[in-house]
Amino acid sequence: MQVEPRPPIAPPPVTPALRFLYRGEQLQRLQQYVIASMLTHVERERDEFHALELTDSASAMKIAAKAMSTVASTNERISDVQLMLQLFFCRHVDNFQTFLEETLRAIYTTQPSLLKRAEQTTVAQVLAYPTMEAYIEDLIENKIHKLAYKSLRDFAVILKEDIKFELFPDRKMAESVELSFDVRNLVTHNYGIVNKIFLAKRPDIGLATGEPYPVDPDHIATSIKSLVAASADIEKRAKTKFKLYLGGA
Repeated sequence: MQVEPRPPIAPPPVTPALRFLYRGEQLQRLQQYVIASMLTHVERERDEFHALELTDSASAMKIAAKAMSTVASTNERISDVQLMLQLFFCRHVDNFQTFLEETLRAIYTTQPSLLKRAEQTTVAQVLAYPTMEAYIEDLIENKIHKLAYKSLRDFAVILKEDIKFELFPDRKMAESVELSFDVRNLVTHNYGIVNKIFLAKRPDIGLATGEPYPVDPDHIATSIKSLVAASADIEKRAKTKFKLYLGGA
C-alpha cells in the first residue's frame, strides 16, 4: 500500500518575542557545550597530575613543577569560564534590547501618527524623500536609534510619555530586567567589576567596590526567565493596544 507523503509542517509564527526566545535557547545550548568542554579540560589536567607517582627526588621535583603548572592553568581556565559566562549573559541582554527595538519599530510602522512628537522637519527635508513611506521609515529609524542609547529606565519613561505604553506594569519584573541591564553595562564598561556608579544604583547589592559581579549559570538562568516573561508580556499588550500584526495569531 502506497503511503501518501505528509504535507510539510508549517514553521511556527516568528514574532519579535519568539525570535528572542529562539535566540535565547540557541545561546543556552552553546553555553552548556562551551562551559562543559572547558571544565572537562580542567578535570583532565587534574587527573593527569594525580596520576603522577612519587618515586625519588627527581620525580618529586617533577610533581612540584607540575603542581604549580596545574594550579596556574586551572586558574586561567576558571577565569576563562567566568569570561565566557559574562559574554553569554551580555548577549542575552543585547537580544532583549533588539526585541524592544523590533517591537517599537512595529508600533510606529503600524501607527505612524505616534511619531508626531518627533523633531520638526522642514518641507524641503520632507520633499527630499522619494515617497512619504521612505520619509516615515527614516523617521522611525532615527527615533529608534536615539532611544537605543538611553538607559532602560529612560527608555521606559519615554514610551510612557510618547505613546502611553507601560513597558513594565509589574514592578518586580521591572527591577529584574533593570538589574540585568545594569550588570550588562558593568561587564561591558568595567570588566564586570563593581564600581561607584553601579553601587549608586544598587546600594543593597551586597558587594563592595572592586569586587567582581558574580555572573554564574544560575544567575543567567534566572535573568533569562525574567527576560522571556517580560518579552511575552510586552508583545501581548503591544499587539492589543496598537493592533499590531507581528506574524503570530
